[in-house]
Amino acid sequence: MGIPPILGENLPPQTPPAPAAPRKFGVYAADAEVFGWIRQDAPAGRPCLEAQVMDWADDIAYSVHDLEDGLHAGLITFKNLNSLTERNVVSQTTATTYVGDDISVAELAEVLDALLALDVWPASYDGGPEGAAALKNVTSELIGRFCLAAQDATLAAHPGPLTRYAADLIVPRQQRLECALLKGITAHYVMTRAGVVAAQARERELLAELAFAVERGAPRTLDPLLRPAWDAAASDTARRRVVIDQIASLTDTSAIAWHQRLCGLSKVRVIQIPDPLLAADLHPAPAMLALSRLPRGSSPLPGTVLPRCSRYPGSRDGSSP
Repeated sequence: MGIPPILGENLPPQTPPAPAAPRKFGVYAADAEVFGWIRQDAPAGRPCLEAQVMDWADDIAYSVHDLEDGLHAGLITFKNLNSLTERNVVSQTTATTYVGDDISVAELAEVLDALLALDVWPASYDGGPEGAAALKNVTSELIGRFCLAAQDATLAAHPGPLTRYAADLIVPRQQRLECALLKGITAHYVMTRAGVVAAQARERELLAELAFAVERGAPRTLDPLLRPAWDAAASDTARRRVVIDQIASLTDTSAIAWHQRLCGLSKVRVIQIPDPLLAADLHPAPAMLALSRLPRGSSPLPGTVLPRCSRYPGSRDGSSP
């Protein structure tokens, strides 16, 4: 039995008027009853205002901070961003990945030119104190720009109460596209460069081994906070949810440390990540993000063939005989 299935049907679409995008998966089958109760009597296919705010805040946080991390690591440079050729490539990447078919590359290029023409951008970044302060200022300015644009547009469109289903969050098209372009910049310079796919494969392998080792050793391998949940779990599925919660609470650095501790060093290859962005752990992300990249239907838990762990050399999985 693998990770509990996730329901994808009947989930609300992204906040209107967001560009068309694949539906998100975010509800485990085990939580279907609670999810149904939350959505009871709600307008079909429509998220509440609070959920729309959360989605936009999530888009802002990831797009802006990923850009900041890429600049800090030297993977994104202002020299490249000032190149017309590079901007066209970024616009093309954004068009094919983050926006709908109704958005042209030409429009994205226009929006990107206007965004980079704002007076908030420094001429360069060298990693020094002044450069770091200037980069933080860019982050602050972009977050404020995106938040205030949505706030002003929403207040102008809805004079009544702004709660639940009484209103929608209105994000101006310009800011939607600017946010998408920031994602496109990171996708082009960070996520699709040489070596990333292999690094992500190594991350998935490490997390698969870690999940297996944590479950085999539970409850002693769990944090004290999660042990009562393991003891109260009435099924394998429920216990695996506890294991997933444990791994999801770890940063990338912590996941590597846990892997070394639980699986040992002599038999299991420990992942070494030369990538400056990942190795520096500049913007710690839950280790569960890498686990979530597993192909749909695959399982990092019992049933997966894993290398021998050396904690207990006599067993394949590292558990006591």
